[in-house]
Amino acid sequence: MQPTDARTLRGAVVPTTVVGLLLAAGAAVQGGRDAAIGAGLGVLLVIGFFSASVAAVSWAAKQHDVATLPVAMFAYLFKITILAIVLAVFRDTTLFSSTAFGVAVLIATVTWLVSLVYGHVTAKILYVDPAEADDPR
Repeated sequence: MQPTDARTLRGAVVPTTVVGLLLAAGAAVQGGRDAAIGAGLGVLLVIGFFSASVAAVSWAAKQHDVATLPVAMFAYLFKITILAIVLAVFRDTTLFSSTAFGVAVLIATVTWLVSLVYGHVTAKILYVDPAEADDPR
């Protein structure tokens, strides 16, 4: 994994984890143990899905630049398929609050994306190699 990818991942995981802990605590106060479990599982699902995507795209970029987009698209398709399976399996569950789960997934996703955008906007990633730019060929 490139250092910029690791920095980007860390910059999104930490805020999402903090928001997830706050969501679980708020859900526990509002709806009890089932709501806290639902919120916690929702946040873990978001962190796991997005982290896996970052890792897959980072690996693909290291292999060959052209492979990045197809791997990103496959990762998206895979995540949507797994999410559909998870939602179908736990449709009528009483193990956790599905409302807290859904709200936590939504808030954690927004937190992840905002953190990711902020990280990319503030990162100082060189798009021109300074060594090659100074070469007077």
